[in-house]
Amino acid sequence: SLAVIQRGAGAGIMITASHNPARWNGFKLKEHYGGSAPPDVTSAIEGSIDAPAQPSLDDPIYQGGATLLAGQALTTD
Repeated sequence: SLAVIQRGAGAGIMITASHNPARWNGFKLKEHYGGSAPPDVTSAIEGSIDAPAQPSLDDPIYQGGATLLAGQALTTD
């Protein structure tokens, strides 16, 4: 929250982790004034996030034949 204010950012994201169960981990959205984003803002953002892709062990990235660069897999053969 303080960093958002000090840097004059339009918003901020705080990644959370906990010693509690993993389902309690996540992120918090901060508005430009450093406070928490209201529920309508967080709901809109949450609704636009795709479900995580399920990785396939057949993917070249897991076979040692690719490098991840800028979101694209490039073969290194």
